[in-house]
Amino acid sequence: MLAQVSELADQRVQDAFRCTNNCQRVDESGDSANSLFPQPSLSLDEVQAVLSAQSEGGTSPLRVTCADVPQLACITDSASLPLSQLVSMQEQDGTLSRVFYYVQRRKRPTKRERAREPGGVKNLLKHWAKLSIKDGLLFRSKRDNKMNVTLHQFVVPSALKQQVLTGLHDSAGHQGQARTLSLARQRFFWIGMERDVINHVRKCFRCIVGKTPEPHGRAPLESIQTSEPMELVCIDFWTAEQTDKKCVDVLVVTDHFSKMAHAFPCKNQSAKQVARRLWSDFFCVYGFPKRIHSDQGANFESSLMKELLALSGVQKSHTTPYHPMGNGITERFNRTLGNMIRA
Repeated sequence: MLAQVSELADQRVQDAFRCTNNCQRVDESGDSANSLFPQPSLSLDEVQAVLSAQSEGGTSPLRVTCADVPQLACITDSASLPLSQLVSMQEQDGTLSRVFYYVQRRKRPTKRERAREPGGVKNLLKHWAKLSIKDGLLFRSKRDNKMNVTLHQFVVPSALKQQVLTGLHDSAGHQGQARTLSLARQRFFWIGMERDVINHVRKCFRCIVGKTPEPHGRAPLESIQTSEPMELVCIDFWTAEQTDKKCVDVLVVTDHFSKMAHAFPCKNQSAKQVARRLWSDFFCVYGFPKRIHSDQGANFESSLMKELLALSGVQKSHTTPYHPMGNGITERFNRTLGNMIRA
């Protein structure tokens, strides 16, 4: 990080900022803004080639020879690779040299020739109709319908893959997988490029350390497991409407293991009614369960209920607030009971 700061200081970023506000202002060392940002010069033939390509919606020879190959220098920190070195690297690559031979002779390989080639050559020959040779280099053509242009992708030899990945991601702002892959597809091609780009971005140390991970909203849900009857008893209230517009509160008690359910009508939903129904109608009939599970209603969490369960030796658990799924077996029986009564 300190090395990058010193590098930015050497490049006089502060002078660049001042020049954006006043292009005629001279910096402290006496250099003008034009010396910091030299204006590119184009010949008349180059301008006409660019204009003709723009008007026809295609790719001019100038773009093919001067934009596709020098892009290696645009995305890397090193100097521009000369054309002769790129040609040599493709020739030294075992896979590309074989494909280059077939494309150069302008004749599709026969089945016997394809059978003798390794798998990498066979996979690349599947793009036979899109392969071409320009200036001694192997390219793959790709039609971009959105931009209405034909892209000439440089077929990257194995020795240059890591350098290309570093330039596309590390030297381009450490962008995400989709953006880095989009930049790669506009310029380069090799078999398995998508997989290599995703792995490079995923394993980038700067991205792992610097980018904040998305927070996980919730913990994974797990079902409640029981192994015998009376191990867990779930309770909840359900309200039924009578014909005279009055409501009846029903205490629903369900054994979690056997799914046996009981519905006890109550005068109200007070803690006294809950304790009375549990003691007289459930505990005295079936015995004491190991644990009772309910929501966090005041009637279930009252001091009376705590004292009753403590004297009975019954444990107490409850659901998360405003999360009825934590007591799903009772909630589901409430729905079934309502449907049966309405029917």
